Amino acid sequence: MTNVWLILLVTIIFIFAFMIVSIWIMNKFMRMYIGTKHRQLEEIVTTKKVPESWLRSFEGWNGSIGSGRPAERGIGDKELRTCLKKLDRLTRYVKKTSLVQDEDTRRMLLADLEQIRGEMGGNG
Repeated sequence: MTNVWLILLVTIIFIFAFMIVSIWIMNKFMRMYIGTKHRQLEEIVTTKKVPESWLRSFEGWNGSIGSGRPAERGIGDKELRTCLKKLDRLTRYVKKTSLVQDEDTRRMLLADLEQIRGEMGGNG
């Protein structure tokens, strides 16, 4: 009978430890996912440009992203489409999330995202 209680106790401890580790891992991933989006939004608000991290991965990017045609900005059509998709995802996130301070902040973020999308040549 003592072995049964010992096995039951070890099983309960294992399940409890597994739940704690699972919650910790999910928490870590969610912080990383949401934190990345908010850092990107902060960079967009402060620089009025797409985040550098989006452009660094493009081979041959010359570091400028001003007004004009995509080729003049140093990015090609594929890269432009990728940046526009990321802007669209961020726009959807800002519209749906409850982690925005208030509606005025939400409107400001959406206006900044739309301005950048317009400057990049996206019709949207």
